[in-house]
Amino acid sequence: MPLRGKPRWKPMTNSDIFRKFLIEAYIDQRYDMIRALNWMSRHYDKLPNYFRTAFREMGSQERNKVIGEVLKIDQAS
Repeated sequence: MPLRGKPRWKPMTNSDIFRKFLIEAYIDQRYDMIRALNWMSRHYDKLPNYFRTAFREMGSQERNKVIGEVLKIDQAS
């Protein structure tokens, strides 16, 4: 039977993948963005391949936008 209506999920974009890992690192590093980014840099080779691919495909402006969004979310709460 074919699906009716819109699909319930959409594939994750590169921004979504980066945001997910950044938020996890940000929380693990006690809400310190500098430490979170340093941790991600130090463990880059150990992170999943789909994250590394998404990270490489993103431009610096797109990465900075995601970082800003995460910081705004933290300030709002």
